[in-house]
Amino acid sequence: MSLRHLLIILTAIGLLPMALLGVWSIHAATQYQEREQERSMLDLARALSSAADAELDASVAMLTSAARSPSLLAGEIDQFYDVASGLAQSQHEWLGMILSDDDGKVLFSTLAGRGAPAPKVVDPASLQRVLSTRQPVVGQISRGTKGRAAFPVRIPVIDDANRLYTLTAVIRPDRIVQMVQRQRVPDGSVISVLDADGRLVARSLHHDNTVAGFPSASLRQLIASAGAESVGNAVTLEGETVVSAYTTLSHYGWTVVVGQPAAQLRAAAYQRMAVYAVGIVAS
Repeated sequence: MSLRHLLIILTAIGLLPMALLGVWSIHAATQYQEREQERSMLDLARALSSAADAELDASVAMLTSAARSPSLLAGEIDQFYDVASGLAQSQHEWLGMILSDDDGKVLFSTLAGRGAPAPKVVDPASLQRVLSTRQPVVGQISRGTKGRAAFPVRIPVIDDANRLYTLTAVIRPDRIVQMVQRQRVPDGSVISVLDADGRLVARSLHHDNTVAGFPSASLRQLIASAGAESVGNAVTLEGETVVSAYTTLSHYGWTVVVGQPAAQLRAAAYQRMAVYAVGIVAS
């Protein structure tokens, strides 16, 4: 073997440990950075879940305050209609208020107007949960006859004669949408808020076209199989693969999902590896 070949082999043997150590270091740094990014996404999901709960808590508090009206406690339903109508008009996101009896029958709806025939109950399952648990419940989001998306917030009310009522506010998701759209996330990222039935309440991308619908099948499968909180891969409604961090720890049963394109999370690692490879070849 010529001296030239021996020197080349000697140089390669000298560079090999450094090259392997460098590859391992880049791999370890990449994994750490990906874990940190996933943790940051999960922290954002938790923060948004707490913010959504705060919005719902505020609605429950306003309903609770209205339920202390002397007219309602005295069972004077016609007089309480004026109180409910005034409160609904004062809240920009509220479409109206509904009062039901202990059988689930609608006594009045400010959406229909005073003296109008009792409308059909929307989302009767949440109404039954209020009557059975006597705890505040946030129902399923749906589109009304005019195409407006809204969800009910219901609380139980017991008057002075021990009669049980359910007081409901029908609320548009505008505040939740604004909360989601205020977040500064990388291009291509998607934030979604789902109700307890898994329907989209708010979405940072194409909200108007997706509200009250379901997220992608892969995201539903991830949430159903990975526990209360987790991070995993899913495909968006637009067909893009994203790394999704979600939490289901809202005390109203809502879920918040933060998704970032998988290619963005790994782009920096690929760039570092390419620069390192060029350095080794040049050496």
